[in-house]
Amino acid sequence: MQTLAGDLMLLALDDDRGTVSWQHSTALRYGLGGALLMDLAQQERVESLDDKIVLVDPSPTGDDVLDAALNAIATSNKPRDARYWVESLGGRSGLKEQLSRQLVARGILREQEREFLRVFHDHRFPTDDSGPESSLRGLLRDAALGATEPDTRTLLLLSLVNACKLADDLFSREERSQALSRIKELVEGEQFGKAVSKAIAAAAAATAAAASAVFTATVAPGASH
Repeated sequence: MQTLAGDLMLLALDDDRGTVSWQHSTALRYGLGGALLMDLAQQERVESLDDKIVLVDPSPTGDDVLDAALNAIATSNKPRDARYWVESLGGRSGLKEQLSRQLVARGILREQEREFLRVFHDHRFPTDDSGPESSLRGLLRDAALGATEPDTRTLLLLSLVNACKLADDLFSREERSQALSRIKELVEGEQFGKAVSKAIAAAAAATAAAASAVFTATVAPGASH
């Protein structure tokens, strides 16, 4: 099954190294949580009501990753807002590997395992078939640069790309201003995507601020010497 979460993972992975750059890792974590919410909304399993994500249909989707997210929402003891689920779902252990292995099963990626220090194992997912990602990038570029009018799914993916700061990889420096402006304009009318994108941005900003505070506290004592 092709999902927004899988598409976002594919766009974020370096084709040759099969890893996500550290610059994108924090935002991607929350982006994937947001993508899962969007996927469930697209399949009419959840919706937004009074700023809360509410369950509409608990029936399985047939996708293991989505069903795990759906089950978490279904068993929550109270309705939660988008930011809670962006952080909770995106922070699930092994989520990136699960999504990457789904892409391996579709023949798009291949899995490589490296062992170092005889203890640690490093899993990487370089591209095996560049066709699907190339088509996906073309779809997003056409929509963001005004060549086509995007459908709802493309709008949601554009909002995720923007929230995860992946636009630099899709557009040249000369195209970027036009593309980002049009993405903002397009996403403005998609209320669910807009709400989730704001939650992703807020979660990523809070994490960055916390990391900055820890760094400052660590180096500050030495700065006075």
